[in-house]
Amino acid sequence: MKAIGLVLPLVALLAACDDSPSPDADTPAAPQPRTEQASPAPEPAAEERDSISGAWRPTGDQAARILVLAEDGELFLVGDTRHQGLSWERRDNQLALRYLNGQDNVNEAVLSPTLEKDTLTLAGQAGKQDENTPYAGVYQRDDEAVEQVSGEITFADDTKLPPQAVLAVTLMDGNRAPLLQRLIHLRETPQPFHLYLASGRLKAGADYSVNARVIVDGGVVMTTGDTPLQRDDEGRLATVNLTAHDSGPAPVSFVGRYLYHNEQAIFTPCDSDRRLTVTGAMADALAKAYQQAGLEPMAPLFMELDGTLEKRRGREAGTLVDALVVRDYRKVMEPEQCEQPSAQLTNTYWKLIDVDGRAAPPPAEGRNQAHLILAGDNTVKGDTSCNRLTGGFTVDGDNLTFTELTTTERACTGDTVSGAFLTGLEQTRGFRIDGERLSLYDQENHLLAVFTAEYL
Repeated sequence: MKAIGLVLPLVALLAACDDSPSPDADTPAAPQPRTEQASPAPEPAAEERDSISGAWRPTGDQAARILVLAEDGELFLVGDTRHQGLSWERRDNQLALRYLNGQDNVNEAVLSPTLEKDTLTLAGQAGKQDENTPYAGVYQRDDEAVEQVSGEITFADDTKLPPQAVLAVTLMDGNRAPLLQRLIHLRETPQPFHLYLASGRLKAGADYSVNARVIVDGGVVMTTGDTPLQRDDEGRLATVNLTAHDSGPAPVSFVGRYLYHNEQAIFTPCDSDRRLTVTGAMADALAKAYQQAGLEPMAPLFMELDGTLEKRRGREAGTLVDALVVRDYRKVMEPEQCEQPSAQLTNTYWKLIDVDGRAAPPPAEGRNQAHLILAGDNTVKGDTSCNRLTGGFTVDGDNLTFTELTTTERACTGDTVSGAFLTGLEQTRGFRIDGERLSLYDQENHLLAVFTAEYL
């Protein structure tokens, strides 16, 4: 299956969109509710009269704003430039409307509905007649006040639609200026969509088109072409059929070592010295899988990762890093052939990461980070992050012993692992290097300390 991937939260994207036309567009006033019929409408069945789905225009000063309660549970706020509709549902004797406000927050207005023929009264809860319930009031059914653009988007048979993927459907004028956009969580294929706008918004004889994009972690991974918006002989808008195609960087798949430490995830593909920053909507799931694996600090987890290679902003301002935007992952056994960059025991700057099961804190102001450097002449020097240390060492195969360790005598205050660091070195009887990770063990093979190679 070809994976599209996972996506960042919907709220961040919806904040840029609106059910209403662009404020810069030439928007005619919405028509007033129709009060006359050419011929009497047939009396609806009782269950149809009780249904509140449809288009509702509030009375009074807000008459240009239309509330659309779609039958599939979607909420559209036509003409509302302050809020973005999300969804609606009936809860016993109440109506819940979910929408976005201008601060990217998802709000929920819970109102008490009363339906009398074509009049819908929405009463707010006591004490909440403010921004939390902006839709309290009296509405008249006016299904002819809105026009609907409907269609569906088809994906290739081998396309995997993750539940977090977001579909952005845009209605554009003849100059490709966006008039209306709706963001939808992908749920099925073909994926249906609906756009609502005030009747009369689309000018007769003008050209309009619709396109869509699949957005993953803020990046566009699939697109459709622009499809003209057409009407049939009776003036009704025709259904729009769109087909999605791959877009953006080519997908890649790697097997290699995944490492998560200090809220940073790094992946090193087999037979490569590239250190890729792991990002994307799957980054949190990967970090959780690593933490649940019960590994030693800084120990790698072998994974197969699918995603795209991109340049992303680094932690330091103004920097760019090579990033793997992950769309899918699988745990794998360590491959027989998976060469990795490997540090040497001697002549390497080993930064202390963990000692006695405790993460080494960052150095205090004016202090050095805890580290070791084992020289080729069997001398060792370093720092406990409080005091400088010197001494010697002997190595025989996987056996390692530190000898004649001495330190300066500065008083250690604050958050420090100085004492545990020295104790660990004195108890060291063995070591193991795994890539750029150095582990020290006592005579019973208990882990004492973990270091990582740093390049200055």
